Amino acid sequence: MTQSEDKPIHMSPEEFRAAGYAAIDWLVDYLKEIEERPITSDVKPGGIRSALPEHAPETGESFQELLADMDSIIAPGITQWQHPGFYGYFPANSSPPANIISMFVSTSHLFLQYEDASTVNCSSKILNSNSRLSEKNPCL
Repeated sequence: MTQSEDKPIHMSPEEFRAAGYAAIDWLVDYLKEIEERPITSDVKPGGIRSALPEHAPETGESFQELLADMDSIIAPGITQWQHPGFYGYFPANSSPPANIISMFVSTSHLFLQYEDASTVNCSSKILNSNSRLSEKNPCL
């Protein structure tokens, strides 16, 4: 039996859809409640590691278990860069629209441009926005 006839190694399309919806819900709730979180973590060094299992599981956990770990272990141990009271950096790349574009980029490599032949649409859009460049590109 080939891989396409078997269960996919990672997720079926429907499992991916359900996990994607759950991830978006988690992120929306996280950002909605960010002002209630402490800006910096009070987790002691080694605290996150000690909360995780000593060894990786033999089989993968459910996505719901992963999200529960995000709530109880990971999120409390990070600096909340999106908190309105955090002024260490300008988090311009983490707005909800930027996060949506990141999903497209990381999933489909939609906007990666190695050369014109690999991503002609992206090249065209970028270069057409700058007339000097589009005049020099014979592909447009």
